[in-house]
Amino acid sequence: MAKHDHELERAAHNAALESVRMIWDGPLATINGNAQLKSLSQTELNWIVSMAISEWIVARSRQVTETRVGVEALIRTMQGEPEPWDAGAIEACLPILGDLVVQMETTDLPIGSWPKHKVMQLAWACFVGLDAARTNREERDEIPFDHSETSTLMAG
Repeated sequence: MAKHDHELERAAHNAALESVRMIWDGPLATINGNAQLKSLSQTELNWIVSMAISEWIVARSRQVTETRVGVEALIRTMQGEPEPWDAGAIEACLPILGDLVVQMETTDLPIGSWPKHKVMQLAWACFVGLDAARTNREERDEIPFDHSETSTLMAG
């Protein structure tokens, strides 16, 4: 493993460990800080493992995006207007995203004041919704038009 890769891997592990520490000390403190590992329930152990794995994946994903795409290139590609074809897919997702904002009880807050996890939840919903809308659109476009069926129908 190259030195740079090793540093990235170590940073991801550190992010995972910090997220687990938040279960004891941080705003997500759900486990007694004095508890011994062997005294934790299955649910508590699942929280720890899930938190560590999740944060490691987030950190590695961020690293890959920054390394392969580059932050500047990513920002440049995100500017401007979507192609009309994608604008329709985006527009189809807006009512669902509006419902999500209501569910998250953030309708009276500017997005800049939302907690990070709610911004991430909205961003993920945008990504998943747009991906689903595009897939749906593309699947419908790929349905072959069989002219023989039309002639049979028109013939009676």
